[in-house]
Amino acid sequence: MNSSLLKNSFFFFIACLLAACMPDPLEVENLPSAEPRVVVNTQLIPDKHVVVWLTKTFGALEISDKTSGDSTAQQEKLLNKIALNDATVTITGPGVTDTLNFISYGVYGGIYLPFESGETYELKIQSELGQATASTKVKDQVKFKEVVTESYMDSFNDLHVQVNYAISDPLEKNWYLVNAHKINSKKEDLIRNTINPVVFTHLLDDAGFNGTDFTHEFEVRLEGYQPDDSLVVSLFNISEDYFHFMKMRSEQRASFLDFLSEPANYPTNVAGGKGFFTLFIPDVRIISLKEEE
Repeated sequence: MNSSLLKNSFFFFIACLLAACMPDPLEVENLPSAEPRVVVNTQLIPDKHVVVWLTKTFGALEISDKTSGDSTAQQEKLLNKIALNDATVTITGPGVTDTLNFISYGVYGGIYLPFESGETYELKIQSELGQATASTKVKDQVKFKEVVTESYMDSFNDLHVQVNYAISDPLEKNWYLVNAHKINSKKEDLIRNTINPVVFTHLLDDAGFNGTDFTHEFEVRLEGYQPDDSLVVSLFNISEDYFHFMKMRSEQRASFLDFLSEPANYPTNVAGGKGFFTLFIPDVRIISLKEEE
């Protein structure tokens, strides 16, 4: 996977977790602002490279007309406003500690660590917001047994992709997250879809199919289809606590900005911050939509 596609995939993965729309500014004055805290999101790429995205919480009134518009420039300004770019980020595991490299927009990564299933790893963040720590255990990767797609174009130039997938569920108890989202190498599309993504997210508890094959199908409608668009379909074998975190987010339909400014107590495994430190190894299928027309 090349560096441009890797970076795009990471942002769109985060967008899947923080599915978003921009709120309208509120005409309220003289409310105290809460102290900002670090928000952690992570992704482990199949070749065992890890990327960490760090943002910061803010008061709901801090997003003004200057950063709440639809243009790429305004949305890029918002990303720069919430990104935490000054942090020192380390990950420690059995016999190894490494420091991640800053990339851009609060993204840290660029290193290879020999992450092993069943082992526990600790994340440590030191920044202007203070220190935050978290630990997580690497779960076994579960792969798609099959992914088949069919597509057609409608009269509005929107592409409809029917995705059929199958997995062979292991005998132990498992929870899954399936994501499908469009990627494009253009910078404006990357920023737009990070702030306001169009994604499919499906959470699965294997209580009804433990130890057997499971099949499912869904349709993704991609507005404004372009010939160089691709569809990424990912399968994650996740932990139970992260499953409940995502379920709560889904049920409350919290937007990207709502989550960063939301006073509600979402589940977290980050001491000194919000979000989740995870090391789930995805099975990723990248489908060229040009070939699917």
